[in-house]
Amino acid sequence: MSLRRAFIIALLAILGLYLTACLFVHPIADDFIFASDARAGLWTAWLAEYRGWAGRYASNALVLSAPTSLSPGVYRAAAAVMILGLVGAAYAFVRAVSGDKLTRQEAWGASLVFSTLYLSQMPSLGESVYWFTAAATHYAPLVLVLVHLALVITYLRTDGRGTANRIRLVLALALLVAVDGFNEVMTLMLLAFYAIWAIWSIGDTSRKPSARRLPRVLLVLTVLCAGVMLMSPGNTVRRTLYAAVHHRIGLSLGMTALQTIRFSIEWLSGGALLLATVLFVPLAAKWAAAWPKEPRRAAQIMWLSIAGLMLVIPAAVFPAYWETGMLGQHRTVNSAYFAFLVLWFVAVAMWLVSGSRHARAIEEISHVLRVPLAVLLLAALAFTHNSYALGVDVMSGRLSGFERALASRHAELQACHDRAERACRVSPILTRPASFFFLDVSEDPTDWVNASYARYFDLDEVRLDRSR
Repeated sequence: MSLRRAFIIALLAILGLYLTACLFVHPIADDFIFASDARAGLWTAWLAEYRGWAGRYASNALVLSAPTSLSPGVYRAAAAVMILGLVGAAYAFVRAVSGDKLTRQEAWGASLVFSTLYLSQMPSLGESVYWFTAAATHYAPLVLVLVHLALVITYLRTDGRGTANRIRLVLALALLVAVDGFNEVMTLMLLAFYAIWAIWSIGDTSRKPSARRLPRVLLVLTVLCAGVMLMSPGNTVRRTLYAAVHHRIGLSLGMTALQTIRFSIEWLSGGALLLATVLFVPLAAKWAAAWPKEPRRAAQIMWLSIAGLMLVIPAAVFPAYWETGMLGQHRTVNSAYFAFLVLWFVAVAMWLVSGSRHARAIEEISHVLRVPLAVLLLAALAFTHNSYALGVDVMSGRLSGFERALASRHAELQACHDRAERACRVSPILTRPASFFFLDVSEDPTDWVNASYARYFDLDEVRLDRSR
């Protein structure tokens, strides 16, 4: 067995840990709200959501189609599809960017490293993968945007010739419309990306006019989709809930600065990222060798990517503080980390293309020490951050205990419904895994989590009973 194949098998084993955890997920909180709303019919529920709560037209459609009311197996399969979808999308992106410069095995290795790196190091695993409502809103667009970019890159690489490439362009445009409608952070990032690309392409005489027009077309389409989402009646309604604390410029700027420093230091000092970068350099060098000998252009892309690295955290954090006065959750920061990883590896590749002597030195180190570096990377991906927490949850039995407790909870609620009881008292969930996100009911029946259970199971109230 070759070392590369053994490396890929080890990566698949790490990925298997995250897939195994899908066996223990259960719907919670918002899942029940959207499933309840969907009983009125998907179109009716979608219109009500757009008019009364949020303009996220794509994610609204997905969460309202949630598998909450179906079998537990379907809900768990949805989580597994999210994980595997990222690997497939990353592979499509790597193949599009590298063309024929990397073998399929090398491309699979790169996509698996990227996927496991993201899963193992993202700020909040439970909020983005194992909770369908959050995954459908913030994780699914990450998968789709990679496919969108892969289609755009392939179209440009082939100069748009032929029917197949025209179909690719249509698919890319359709995916862009979808991705723009998932959440505000993703739309903001795409607006910035296509605005910068559109401006930069004006002076790019190396491509024909139709290729130079493409980023402008994508920018205009993103602006239109952003308007449909941000100007929705639902967004106006939602803003009124935070009227007392939103639009505080001092707080928003100050907290954004602190969070940017915090996450920048954490991400840039991550051992897994640094090891993956050194191992990535030889692959990037193979692709860089075929890049047109334009070091100045490569340096421009590199510096633009570095600028993007500095902006992705504020883009994800500032809107939350501006609109609500708090960060509240890390789902948007997960999206920022995803963009951070993509820009990081693009910057490294452009660093090589620009002809830096330091980059060549790192390439030599990677060749000489590739085996110990690969072992260290696998250890970092398997035993740090989310992987460690998930491994402890599995080995300690917390995940299985959590799954049994929630299954019992749902059985209690269903029994109350079947007996036509209007109030239902439930036991607290005492076993909670560190790697899952969970919101429990409280003793207050008006609490929104209590209300979501009551609404789904057609009860007047649900209340926590700590004596049980």
